[in-house]
Amino acid sequence: MFSIASGGRSSLLEGRFERVWITFDEEAVWFKMTRDPETVLCDLADGFQYVPIDGDHSRRLLLSSDSMNKIGSGFVEPLVDSVVILGQGPER
Repeated sequence: MFSIASGGRSSLLEGRFERVWITFDEEAVWFKMTRDPETVLCDLADGFQYVPIDGDHSRRLLLSSDSMNKIGSGFVEPLVDSVVILGQGPER
């Protein structure tokens, strides 16, 4: 489904780990994995928070575990225990 949403084969399916960037904020309890042009963001916190996203990466919402997750200028506003996938392709 993800490769269809992004209009082709996702870079996340590629096996080259040297192109993967991982960010984890232990205190805020969020995890972000980027492999251009896609970013997978997981918010594991118990409460509301903003999670920063780099301006260099796409901010188009491809897939979200909750329809209430929002993308702002330089941040994602995910709900508790949610996953957001950002990248290129048609917005969902």
